[in-house]
Parts: sequence; C-alpha cells; structure tokens
Amino acid sequence: MVLTSSKKILVAFTVTLACLSCVCFASQVNAETTEPVPQKQITYPDLSEVVPKASALAARIAETETLVQKAESRQNVYAKLDVINDSLETLESQYNDWETVDTWQINRLLRAQSIYTDLALQQEKPMDNINTQLKTLEDLRGYWHEEKAYWQNWQEHLKKSGVRVPIDVFLKTVQSIDALLKRISRISSELVKSQETYAPGREVISSRLNTISKTLEMRRRDTFERNTFAMFEVDYYRQFERDLFSGFANALITALSFPANFFQRYGGVVFLHLLVGAIIALSLIYRRKQSKPLTEEWLFLFKRPFAAAAFICIFASGMFTDLLRNLPLVWGWLVKLTVIIAAMRLVNAFYERPLAKITVRVVAGLYLFNESIRFFGLPTPLMQLYIVLLSSVAIPGCWYVIRRQHELLFGHKLLIKVTLGAAIISLITATFGFENLATNLVDGVLSSFVLYILLKMALKLSDSGIEALIMMDWVKTRNFIEVLGPETGIRKLQTLLRALFIFNAGIYFLVIWLVFDNYNDATEAIFGYTVTIGEFSISVKMVILVVVVLYLTTLASWVIQAFVDSQIMTPRKMDLGVKESLKRLTHYGLITLGFLIAVSMAGLDLQKFTILAGALGVGIGFGLQNIVNNFVSGLILLFERPVKIGDVINIDQDWGTITKIGLRSTIFETFDRSEIIVPNADLISNKVTNWTYSSKIVRVILPVGVAYGSPLEKVLDILKRSGTEHPDVLSYPPVSPIFVGFGNSSIDFELRVWIHTIDDRLKIRSELGVIVDRLFREEGIEIPFPQRDLHLRSVDSKLQPLFSGNLSQTETENEGHSE
Repeated sequence: MVLTSSKKILVAFTVTLACLSCVCFASQVNAETTEPVPQKQITYPDLSEVVPKASALAARIAETETLVQKAESRQNVYAKLDVINDSLETLESQYNDWETVDTWQINRLLRAQSIYTDLALQQEKPMDNINTQLKTLEDLRGYWHEEKAYWQNWQEHLKKSGVRVPIDVFLKTVQSIDALLKRISRISSELVKSQETYAPGREVISSRLNTISKTLEMRRRDTFERNTFAMFEVDYYRQFERDLFSGFANALITALSFPANFFQRYGGVVFLHLLVGAIIALSLIYRRKQSKPLTEEWLFLFKRPFAAAAFICIFASGMFTDLLRNLPLVWGWLVKLTVIIAAMRLVNAFYERPLAKITVRVVAGLYLFNESIRFFGLPTPLMQLYIVLLSSVAIPGCWYVIRRQHELLFGHKLLIKVTLGAAIISLITATFGFENLATNLVDGVLSSFVLYILLKMALKLSDSGIEALIMMDWVKTRNFIEVLGPETGIRKLQTLLRALFIFNAGIYFLVIWLVFDNYNDATEAIFGYTVTIGEFSISVKMVILVVVVLYLTTLASWVIQAFVDSQIMTPRKMDLGVKESLKRLTHYGLITLGFLIAVSMAGLDLQKFTILAGALGVGIGFGLQNIVNNFVSGLILLFERPVKIGDVINIDQDWGTITKIGLRSTIFETFDRSEIIVPNADLISNKVTNWTYSSKIVRVILPVGVAYGSPLEKVLDILKRSGTEHPDVLSYPPVSPIFVGFGNSSIDFELRVWIHTIDDRLKIRSELGVIVDRLFREEGIEIPFPQRDLHLRSVDSKLQPLFSGNLSQTETENEGHSE
C-alpha cells in the first residue's frame, strides 16, 4: 500500500512524538531511581558520654529485667488455664453428642450455654494476659535490637575518629543486651507454646457457643411450627426403634456418671456442705426441744429441720449458683433436686388447708420429674408421649381442684385455671406434632408455679425474719431502736426486701417463658431499654437506680436521725424544737445528696437539668407559686425558727402545740386533740402568737367581782394572799391584784400571777378561783350575781292589784265569778 506525502508526514510526526515521550519518561524514571534517599543522620556523642550512658543503660536493663520477670512468672495463669481445660474436658465427655444438638431439649441447651459461657469468661482474662505479655516482649525485643545496633555503630564511629575506645565498656554493654534478648526470646517461645496449648480449648468453647446460639435461634423461630410427626401418623411409631432406647440409655449413663477425679477435686467441698447442713439441722432439733416457746413466724422451720438445713445451707453458701457451674452436671442436678424438695417441704409446712398441701406436693413432684427428664434429654418421640400422658392426667385433676376452689387461696386458684388451659393446649399441640410448643408450655407452667411458691416462701421468711430480729429483747430495748420505732423499721426493711425478691422473680419469670436466655441477658436487656425525648435519654436502669438510691438515702436518713437523736442530742438535753429542726435539715441534706449521687451514677449530665429547671420555672409561674412559697417558708421556719416543734401557738382563736414542720405545711394539735394543718406561708406572712418562743413563763389573769359596799382594801389583800398561797405561782414577778373599775352589778378586780409553764395555765387558774372563793366566804365578802331594776310606765287596770299588794281581794272576786 502506497502512502501519500501528507500521510507520510503525519506518520513521521507521530513516531517522533512517541519517541520523545519515551525518552522523557525514561529520563524521569532514571532520575527518580537514581536520586539518593535521604538517610536519618545519627549523631554519636563523644568519648566522655560513654560511661554515663552505659550506667544509664544498665539501669534501663534492670527495669526491663523486672518486666521480663513478671512475664516469666506465669504459674498461676497456667494453673487457671489447666483447671479450665480439665473442666472443658469433663464437659466434652458429658456433652458428647453434638451431632444431634438439634434434638436437645431447651433446658439442656440453656444449661450448656451457661456453662460454656462461664468457661469462656474464666479463660478470657488469662489468655488476654498471655497475649498482652507476648506483645510487650516483642516490643521490648525490637527496642533492644535497635539499642544494640546503636552501641555497635557508636563503637565503630569512635574507632574511625581515631579515639582510643574503652572496649570493655562497649563489650559489657553489648553482652548485657544480648543476655536480655536471649531471655526475651526464651520467654516469648514459651508464651507461643502456651498459646498453642490453650488456644484449641478457646476455639472449642467458641465453636460450642456458636452452635448453641444457632440452635436456640432456630428453636425460637420454629416454636410455633410443627417439628415432628403427629401421633396418629404411622411415621411417629416408626421412630420407636431399638437405637432410640439404646441411645437414650447411653446418654443417661453418661449423665449419671461422676468424673474419675471428682472426689479428689470436690470431696472437701461436698463434705463441708454436708457438715454445715448437719450442724444446722441438729441446731434446729435442739432448739425445738427447749422449753422456751418458739417464735410463731419460724415455727415451720422447726417442723422440718432437715429440709430447712438443706435449703439454708445451699443458698447461703452460693452453691446453687456459682459453684454448680464448676461441678459435674449430675451433682448440679442432685443439688437442684435437693433444694426444690426442701423448699416444697418448708412451704407445705406453713399451709393449713389439705387441698393446698396436696396441690403443692403434686406440682412439686411433677416439676421434679419434668426437670429430670429434661436434664437427661428424653428423645423427642418419648417427650411427645410424656406430654400427652401428663396433659391427659392434668386436665381432670385441675377440673377436680377447681370445683373445690373454696379451699384454695386466690393465687392458687388462678394458677390452677392457667394450668388447666395449658394442659388442654399442650394435649392438642403434642398430638399434632408441635412438640417444641407443647414442651415449652408445660415447662413454663410448672416452673411458674414453683417460682410462685418459692417467692411466697421467700417473702414469708424475709418478713418474719426481720420482725423476729427487731422484736428480740436485746434489740428492741436499745435506745437507738426505740427512737427508730420498731414497727416503722420493720415495715421499711420488709418493703426493701419484698421489692428485691419480686423484681428478681419477675426476671426469672421472663427467663422461664424464654423471653430471654438467662438472667444476665434479661437484666441487661431490661436495664438497657431507653426512651429518648429529643436530646434527653431515660433508661430503665437509670430510673431503677435513682429510685433505689433515693430509697436507700431515705432509709439512711431515718437511721442517722435516730442515731444522732439517741446518742448525741438526748444525752446533751437539747431542746425539742432544736432537735427536730436539726433532724429535718439533716434529712433534706441527705435527700439532696442522694439525688445528686443517683443522677451521677445514672450517667446523667447535670447540664441537661437546665431544661427541667426551665420547665419548672414556667410551672412555678403558672400554678406552683403556693407550693414553692410554702416550701421556702418551711425552710425559713427551720432556719429562723419563729416557731418550732413543741411551741404553743394561737392562730385564729385556736390554741395548740406544734407537732410537725414539713416541707409544705405545719401541723399543730389543739387542746381538744384535733390536728390543724396550716400552710407554712401563713406562719411567715400572718400574725402568730407564740406563747413559748423565748420562755414558757406565762401570766394567768383571774377576773373577780365583789358586791358594792365591800371593803376594797380587804379585797385586794385577799386576792394577794390567794396568789401567794398557791405553790405553783412564781414569787417574781410578784402577785399583782388590780382594781379594774365599777361594773353594772359589781366592783371588778383582777388577780394577775406568773407561772412556770403554759401547760398548767388552765389548771392553776381553776385552783386560784377555788382559793379566792374560799377566802371570800371566810371574810364575808359577797360575790354578786347580775341585778336589774325594772321601771313600769303604764299597767293595765286589771293587773294593778297585783302590784299594789291587794291580792286577796282580787282572788275573792275571781272565785265569785267562777261560782
């Protein structure tokens, strides 16, 4: 093909441009590759710094040796991991059918999850310790390699400079670094080997927990789905093969077997608990035989001493919770059976109605049997058959009990009706192949019944225990307890324990009905529930924490007030009003402190309360003026103390004694024993007569009237003598008889005397009146009654004889007219 001249020129231009581009690119790459990389210039000190730096390096090597020694001392960590591996090995021998994990009962899955989770938590800290130490050693290794290279280069630098080098110093320094590096390498190798030894166990635990989580999730998702054959289908009966029973028998033998080293590892613990239980039982039996009467609240414990000993021993030692996780499953099953049987016998001891006793026994027996077959992992076809048989028996039994419900308590009636409905549903669902749903329903009903009985027993034990403790002679006779008030203390402590028991029972109820996997997950989910309003978030944990702290603060305030009153104020004979004011101020201060503590513990930012303060200010402006006014007035009353507890005051013609000064109002009791509630603001803004503000001394005035013509000097002398004769009248100020004036019917006087306290005012006034009357009679002085003169301006003629004295003539005329 022949190219034209124009095309030749274009091709030549293109080729030339490409060649220039290649040349430029190559030169640029060559420049980049040949350009020297700037090296960090290291400056080495002169010869005078060798020895000081060597000494400083020796100190740093000593510090590093200390760190390495800590990393080398790992026997405790290895011992913990060995125990965990042994526990894992025991668990793996008990849970050896992971290929059929989808057929496990929910109880077994949850128990396995709890145990493996506990092992994972125990293993986490030691393994993290090993990993942290290994990382620390690797960092130290890199640092001392650089330090070794620095000293070697420094030595070469000095040689090149022609300086006489102190070879011994450099040699000793490098040898020290080499020894340290060798030790670090050795310990690092040991740590790597320990990781290789214990990491597989960690992987096994993680794998098991992952499998259990997936299985539980699948179970919850398929709860309302059919998971097996219906009992009227032929395939259901084909499951009853020889392998079914042989596999269950092998699982049963494995579950009931103890590890070979069980008694070597846990024999001491088991013996200790048996010994403590025996001591408690013998103590109860010995106390029951004493002549001193038993406390009514604790009588049921003495009726069942062995059951009480087992129950108290297991729960008091914590064996039922933490210790069971480290013991073999069969031992945990035995302990659980023991504590349930003991609890049911104790509950049965304080029931009086026969039907209630029988109901408790039957439910306890069914619960124990149900827990046992769940523990041993009954195969699905047998579990389905068991539920059908159990429901078939429970339906007529519940119906019989309901017909005699007058013998049951309200809570038992409700549980029996719920049980009847659950039995009917379980019979239907199990028959049609919904085995998971039927099993969960039966487990939930039985466990809820047992939880209710245990809660009732716990409440009875706590209530009676607190009451028996506080009402003991050596407790209730203490001044401290007397000031507290035994009944008030009993009620407050009982309320606290009741709330604690009921809250935990509610958590376990949610776990029983599979809302949550375990207690920890339930508490985390409930406490973590948060409601957000704008930028303000309120969680359940925050609310509960604030309520608990405030209640405990109130309880602490109550205790501190009683302690200060009985131990400090009363011995120093403080005035009643001063004591009450100080106690009230202490209470307000503690409540404020408790609120601030609760807010800080809940994680709230105090600045967020500015919004609340603004809203409160608006509320005060619209409708809370009176409340705030009374509150501030109450604080003024406590600080300024124009009136105080025990003062006698007069408000609106009502006399009374102040008994309480509260946040909003003040209560004073009249002499008629009625209580009047007065807002605090009225005591501050209105006029109040306080008869005992600075002194209880008061004047008594007795008004006296004598007849006209009586000797006035003698009357004054008698009145003075009357006042001085009374023993309760003060000599100073002196008795003062006063002439008041001339009245309509008498000459009026007043006897004025002073007495110690206003409490005796009416009594002394009455006694003074009796004395005055007696002395007047002795001296012949008359106390007149009111007299009036009647003047008639006109009288009827027929009535004139009556006033003229001619009464006989009028009577004669009247008799003649009558004849």
